Amino acid sequence: VLLDLDTIEAMCRGLDGFEDDGPMQDYFFRPVREAVSREYAELNRMFGEFRNLKLRVYGTDFKADMKPKDIGVCEYKRVTDRETGKVFHVPTKKMSLFTQENIICAALNMGNADNLARLKDGWGWTDADIEKIKAQMSREDWEYVQGVWDLLDRLDEEKKAK
Repeated sequence: VLLDLDTIEAMCRGLDGFEDDGPMQDYFFRPVREAVSREYAELNRMFGEFRNLKLRVYGTDFKADMKPKDIGVCEYKRVTDRETGKVFHVPTKKMSLFTQENIICAALNMGNADNLARLKDGWGWTDADIEKIKAQMSREDWEYVQGVWDLLDRLDEEKKAK
């Protein structure tokens, strides 16, 4: 009988004998619904802050340059040494192509030593490659990246305070 009901709310109401404010609704469904509502409100607040950051830094006329371009960073092939199991990166003749979005995403991962090491280990990039990527960033791009880091730090502090 309960399998025919469409929603978790209807299932809880059914388990409560189709009475309002039964124990399944009071102790299971309502707390979950309230928690989801708080989560959505918080997500909307943070999305709004990220949107406001983008508008403050770039203005309303901003259009990301989505045309891929060669910035002088080659692609690397991951190779595993069969004897040692060590992974290393071998440069190929193919050049990586970057959009403005790719460059900003890479910069967002340059904020600490661990993330920078992951960029190098994951993509095989050298310090020189990282510098070529950084050179593509405008003042506004760096302001945006710093703003994202600041928002994430604040979010982490708010979460710890709860």
